[in-house]
Amino acid sequence: MATLSLLAFFLPLAASVPVDFFKPCDSVGKINSLDVTPCVGSGLCQFPRGQDITINVNFTMGSEITAAKPAVFAYLGFLKVPEPFPMEQDSCGHFSRNCPLAANIEQTYTTHVLIKDAYPKIRVVAEWQIRDQNDQIVICFAVPVQVV
Repeated sequence: MATLSLLAFFLPLAASVPVDFFKPCDSVGKINSLDVTPCVGSGLCQFPRGQDITINVNFTMGSEITAAKPAVFAYLGFLKVPEPFPMEQDSCGHFSRNCPLAANIEQTYTTHVLIKDAYPKIRVVAEWQIRDQNDQIVICFAVPVQVV
């Protein structure tokens, strides 16, 4: 159980990458670009323990947003596990404009996460979501991640 909790901590970090190997998932918004710094490797984001990860997602809003919160999942084989990632639950402050946000406008979502030294070295697929006030998925993407 402790491993899953630690897994939750680093999985969301892998979500954003300046690469073509992220997979968008069903959402009302459209991802225009994704950038993770650092993201070392091709086809797999490798996150060194003890370093900060910066995630930038440029997207076009699909609906109006008055509130937003993150949700992170890890795919362990075919099992999708929700991760209790300890992060700020109000995502509105992470957008380039503050909430409320109008539909059909371009936004940037930015967040920073520390990959702690205590995290296990593991390889998973991480799925990062931002959900609105109605729990509707605004943006969603999945990325292969390895903590090194």
